[in-house]
Amino acid sequence: MGDYLSEGLLDGKKKILFMQMLNYIMYFLYLTHQELNLICFIPYKAANGGNVAAQYNLGDMYFNGKILGRKDVELGTKYLKLAALNNHVQSIKILKDNKIDF
Repeated sequence: MGDYLSEGLLDGKKKILFMQMLNYIMYFLYLTHQELNLICFIPYKAANGGNVAAQYNLGDMYFNGKILGRKDVELGTKYLKLAALNNHVQSIKILKDNKIDF
């Protein structure tokens, strides 16, 4: 699966491979008796890798409690500041509206 994520997918194969990946995840969770934690699918890697849209989205979700009602202003502020430092307009607005320096 890693090759497909780094090299891209052929047309017509994306849905099949995505469903296969989900099946592997669900089977692993079944075998290990673990519950599916939706938070693990949030794009931390993209946000930490410099993706400004991911930084804003993750910051907004934490700052406003949009992740299963889990609000973490400190973590949300961290990601909003990262996006704001890359001139993301919506991040800058949220930080200014809440009087947070960046």
